Amino acid sequence: MQQSVTQIIHAAWPVNFNIPLSQFEPHIRGLYNLIEFSLAVHRPEPATVMFCSSVSTALASSETEIQEDAMCLESAYMGYGQSKLIGEHIVSAARKAGAKAYSLRIGQVSGHSKKGLWNENEALPLLIRSALTLKALPEMDQTCSWLPVDKLASIIVELTRSCSVSDELSRTSSTVKGADDSIFNVCNSREFSWSALLESLARSGFLFKIVSFEKWLEMLRASEACGEEHVNPAVKLIGHYEEMYGRKSLGSCLGPKSFVTEKAERDSVTLRNGRLRIIEDGVLNIYARDWLSRWMTA
Repeated sequence: MQQSVTQIIHAAWPVNFNIPLSQFEPHIRGLYNLIEFSLAVHRPEPATVMFCSSVSTALASSETEIQEDAMCLESAYMGYGQSKLIGEHIVSAARKAGAKAYSLRIGQVSGHSKKGLWNENEALPLLIRSALTLKALPEMDQTCSWLPVDKLASIIVELTRSCSVSDELSRTSSTVKGADDSIFNVCNSREFSWSALLESLARSGFLFKIVSFEKWLEMLRASEACGEEHVNPAVKLIGHYEEMYGRKSLGSCLGPKSFVTEKAERDSVTLRNGRLRIIEDGVLNIYARDWLSRWMTA
């Protein structure tokens, strides 16, 4: 492998919002080991390492507009986000020391843009699935930014190729001298509102009333008390929903975040003009049909 590897895409990480930072230590060490390996490749230059980070590294930031730059360690508040942020700092330090290492700060990944197949065990699909049991979905002041998984795969490949170019000067000519060039915000800038999401779901065949988030959470707890985990698995994430969207949540206190994607769009044609409008391009309709076909027969 030391004779042939040119690019390393590191996407393995436990997506668990309930475990503390200490339990991510083996995975942080694994990132360090991959960077060490990239530097040991017997080629004219190190192998390129692309670390798949997360927008959760910035959820506790006091800034509302997140630049493609390093975040302070206080910018993440849960173990998962903290572990990713430590990973970003390791990558940044390695980059400054001569490694070809980069972090991709990835936003919400959704299903395939043509086939659906969004992992139904993730928080958002489970929230939407609750409508089948509760006949209700929450009203929230949220802006959605989703990246279809197939589009994200293309974006990662494009950014990896760009970062692997030998002549770094040609790729970073627009970067301010001395700035951290190791970070890309990989988010969909074509956002849509939560209310537009609910309207689209209703048009696609979901039957529900819109209630306050507090009322929906109350209904979810009642569903849990009735032992409806099998038909309404969203009850397993009550604590997560309250922490993310409740009135006293950190997100509510600090406000929504927008992620600048200038560098990422510069180097990825898919992110720049890949028709990533989730509602207008019918992607959400594909998700809804796929969900209903699976959940109504479950």
